[in-house]
Amino acid sequence: MNSKAMSKSTSKSISPRHLGTLKKLVVYPAVLAGAYFLFNWYNAIPSCASGAVRESIQLSAWDALRAKNPEVVPRLPTMLKAQEIGHASARRERGCVATVRAGEELLSYAYIVEPREHRRVKFGVTQAHPLLVTARFGHLDRDGDFGNKAQPVGRDNIERALRSVLDSPNMFTTGTLISQVEPLGSCRVLQEGQRYACDVMLELSNPSQTRASAFHILQATFIFERDASQSAWRAAGDTYGKYLHAVHEARKMKPVVKTVPTI
Repeated sequence: MNSKAMSKSTSKSISPRHLGTLKKLVVYPAVLAGAYFLFNWYNAIPSCASGAVRESIQLSAWDALRAKNPEVVPRLPTMLKAQEIGHASARRERGCVATVRAGEELLSYAYIVEPREHRRVKFGVTQAHPLLVTARFGHLDRDGDFGNKAQPVGRDNIERALRSVLDSPNMFTTGTLISQVEPLGSCRVLQEGQRYACDVMLELSNPSQTRASAFHILQATFIFERDASQSAWRAAGDTYGKYLHAVHEARKMKPVVKTVPTI
């Protein structure tokens, strides 16, 4: 009797209906896990030293060196090593610094690996100043986003306000000026909810276009306040004066390491 009961119980447990259910419980999660893995692999951010990134840096450095001295055609530079400063996973960006050999010289090349909107090109490499890459990717929050949020004004508001003033032809500049804007921490209150002082780092895209000097990076403290509608932020005070003072200070700074010139 007992053996017959066990036989019937086993028979029921492996019935076709139950077996189909078991297959669904095992196969479907495996398929979903595989699809999730493939999706993340396809959209993965290339490492700082991946093949495509390495090739892009070598070609970019070669173009920059050739543009600096058109009469001399340099050999293709070689990227020796790369270091990741930080991975902003929330924005799918990596900040990196690499050592590039150009002839007998060792040069520093800082860059950002970031998504591209073009369908065929998933990611691109943007050259940036080493100080900016360190400031931006060396201070990430727990969510993988940039830690320098410029509260309470906000990163985007600071960039928008400064570009509206400085990133246009005027008595000091002759064209596009600002390449990158990086706030350096939170802002200091001057008038609660209305007016704040924020430390900002600016990277210039075409330094030779300024009348002051050829440099790449500067730091200054700018004032931001809300407009009459209380909705938008704008740069206030002597913005140009602060900019020119930062230019003067940047001219006195000597680079610690040699960097690949920007194109």
